[in-house]
Amino acid sequence: MNNEKPFNSGADLVEIMEAYTESGIKKYGHLTLSQAIKAAYSSGLIHEEERKVLNEFRDEFRNAYSHADKEKTFGNTSVSVQSAKINSEGIVPGIPVQAVIAKNPIVHSIAQAEKAKQDAPIYFSYIDKLVRLMKDRVFPNG
Repeated sequence: MNNEKPFNSGADLVEIMEAYTESGIKKYGHLTLSQAIKAAYSSGLIHEEERKVLNEFRDEFRNAYSHADKEKTFGNTSVSVQSAKINSEGIVPGIPVQAVIAKNPIVHSIAQAEKAKQDAPIYFSYIDKLVRLMKDRVFPNG
């Protein structure tokens, strides 16, 4: 692959970037993530194992978080929470109960933030490494 474009000294960097990426955006910008992964694999930018991992990430992270799919993210996982009751005295603490994360919006929000803290470094470290590998594949001479 040869994606080298001539660089004109003194040219506007925004214009250079837009001109450089225009054909790729036209060709691939309309694709879904699944289609983009297939296209990257078909063109040799990524290998089979990388395709597999990206599809797992697409399903487990991107789809679960971007579509706010609580059941996909947590399944039937439950956590112990303090219950409460409302009576004539006001809010009265109850006993600890098991709350299904996906069925409890407050618990889900907290759990999703905590899960993101765990998942994000794994996801972004892998993507960073893959982007660097792809750069070397596209530009083998630097």
